[in-house]
Amino acid sequence: MVAPVDGRGQGAADGLKEKSMGWLEKLRMRLRALRHGEEVHGEIAEEWQFHIDLRTEENIRRGMTPEEARQSAEQHFGNAGYIKDVSWDVRGGGIMETLWQDVRCGARQLRRSPGFTFVALLSLGLGIGGNAVIFSLISTILLRPLPISHPEQVFAIHQGKEKDASYSQSMSYPNYKDIRDRNAVLYGMAGVSIRPHELEPQRE
Repeated sequence: MVAPVDGRGQGAADGLKEKSMGWLEKLRMRLRALRHGEEVHGEIAEEWQFHIDLRTEENIRRGMTPEEARQSAEQHFGNAGYIKDVSWDVRGGGIMETLWQDVRCGARQLRRSPGFTFVALLSLGLGIGGNAVIFSLISTILLRPLPISHPEQVFAIHQGKEKDASYSQSMSYPNYKDIRDRNAVLYGMAGVSIRPHELEPQRE
């Protein structure tokens, strides 16, 4: 329903956009505005005219001439075009209408340039595929948790005290074996050895 704006300003019309309603109701209104836009515009015009006529009759009963009563009613409610635009947006017409126009315009441009369409789709497919591969690698290497029941309980054992000259992140195998054999606290222990390698092309 059209909500007129009185002489105090157009704040009431702006408030229409903030009116709370369920998302299902919003979706229904937007689909109806998209499929039956002319019908919705007609309803808005009729409701606007109803408010103008009602206010005009009230002004005539107050002693105004019909012309003065009509002019006063239009001034009282404010800008007719603005009110109708706000009412159209509230009924979901603005967003869906703009979106549908953009989709149709884009489809026409793609049909006119099949070569550009092919290149655009190919670039889009390669971009999506590349991003999917990169994300899979990152997920496998960095994001996926360790294949154990409680990965947050895993920690590393270093040799010596931190900030001490004897501190080292590595230890000899005899030291590791001695700690492993005397362990009475940890559920299990494992050693890791990292060694750099250089790869050279095979020479004939």
